Amino acid sequence: MEQIPATIHLVLKDKHAVTGVYAPLYERLQQLHPGWNLVLHDDADARNTVRDYYPQWLAAYDAYPHNIQRTDVFRLIALYRYGGFYLDTDMHLYKPLHDLRGHRVVLAEEKTLSTASCRQLGHRNALRIANYMIGAAPGQAFIYEAISRAIAGSSQPIGSEHDILESTGPGMLTDLYHEQSRLYTGIHLLKNNQHQCLKKCSTTPSCHFGDYAAHLHQGSWRWQ
Repeated sequence: MEQIPATIHLVLKDKHAVTGVYAPLYERLQQLHPGWNLVLHDDADARNTVRDYYPQWLAAYDAYPHNIQRTDVFRLIALYRYGGFYLDTDMHLYKPLHDLRGHRVVLAEEKTLSTASCRQLGHRNALRIANYMIGAAPGQAFIYEAISRAIAGSSQPIGSEHDILESTGPGMLTDLYHEQSRLYTGIHLLKNNQHQCLKKCSTTPSCHFGDYAAHLHQGSWRWQ
């Protein structure tokens, strides 16, 4: 079985400089992963990858009304093409990822919602899958299916942040996991039974990549 390569992908506006609040997070990432291939992509790199390797997806990729949707899809495309781990730049690593490389796909529980919260938010599945951090060996069918679903929804109207989350983000990934994960071998789900969100966005355990990392919610794409 092909293992996840020792590669970490990040997407930044400027791939030549990791600055501000992200700089110490990147330094820790480097310290914990000596010898790993840390790949910094910018928007131009992402589009060029789609153009050069998956031209059949380029028109849909360009058609997304919000750049965050392209970033959502590119993280999957990078993993499908090259393999490795994708991390949002605002992930704080607790420990190295070495022992996860033996799986084909590594996903994480973002949070598990109450029945009332599911109803209020319009979610079908209580256990939500995170997309701020994902690991995969190259060429995994589950990742390909996630890309295909996101590409198919490129013409979906976007009127809210919720629409983005459900079209290309964790909502889409959550639905796919619950509907089809049993069809694929080698998917490893990291549960979170105790770690609270460091930004206190929830009263239940949330916003972690198992015991390996925490999501700090520094992203700037939200408007609501």
